[in-house]
Amino acid sequence: MGLFTRLFGGGRHRQAVAECLAAFPFAVEAAPGAAALARMAELRSPDFIPILLGDAEDLLAHHALLAKDPYTMRDLLGRVQSIGMPEWWLTARAHALEDRFAEVLGAWPEEPAPLDTVQALYDADTGEPRAEVFIARLPLARSADAPALLRFGGWNGSPFPEEHVAIARAWREEFGAEIIAVTARTLEFTVARPPATRDAADALALTHFAYCPDIVNTGVGTLSNLAARLLNAPNWCFRWE
Repeated sequence: MGLFTRLFGGGRHRQAVAECLAAFPFAVEAAPGAAALARMAELRSPDFIPILLGDAEDLLAHHALLAKDPYTMRDLLGRVQSIGMPEWWLTARAHALEDRFAEVLGAWPEEPAPLDTVQALYDADTGEPRAEVFIARLPLARSADAPALLRFGGWNGSPFPEEHVAIARAWREEFGAEIIAVTARTLEFTVARPPATRDAADALALTHFAYCPDIVNTGVGTLSNLAARLLNAPNWCFRWE
C-alpha cells in the first residue's frame, strides 16, 4: 500500500488517480505489473513509444510536475545541443568521486548478479509484481527524449531533463540502451549491447556513478559491486533519493 493510500484512503486515492488520468496530457492506461511488458510491446508504433510511469503515486507525481513546469519540450531539447558530453562527464565524475576513488572502489564480488528485471514493475517491499502500473504512450521517435517530455530531473542531485536526454542519446548509440521506465524518482533502460568484459563493466560503472551517485552511495555500496551488476546486464536502473 502506497503512502497516498495510507494517508487519504482507498476511495480518495482512486478518485485522484481517475482525475489524473482524465487530465494527463498523454494517453495513459493501467496494466498489471506481470503483464505490462507484453502490453507495452503491443502498444509500440511508429507514432508512439510506450513508457512505464510506475504505480499510482508515480503517476500523480508526474502529473503534478507537468502541471507546474513552465518549459516546453522544444525549450529543453534546444538545450541538448549545447551540452558538451566529454566535459559534462569529467565534471560529474569529479563531483561524484570527491577524491574517494579507493574508498568507493571495493572488491569484485565472487558471484556477480546482473540486473535483469525492470524494477518499476515490482513492489519494493515484497518483490512481487505490482497489481497495477501505468503506461504512457508518448509521441516520440526515440525513447531518449522521454525525460524532456515528462520534465524529469533537476532535483535531489538528478541531472536536468536536457542532460538526461543527451546522456540517453549517447547510451543509445553506444549500448543500444532504450528508456523503458520513468517513474517519479527513477529512470530505467533496456540494453541491447551491455558490457561483455570486466574492464568494460568497470569503465561503465564509473560513468553510471558520475550520472547517479546514489546507486553506489545508498545502493550497491561500491563501484565493483556496480560493475558486476552491469556485466552482460540487459537492464539498468537509476534512482535519485
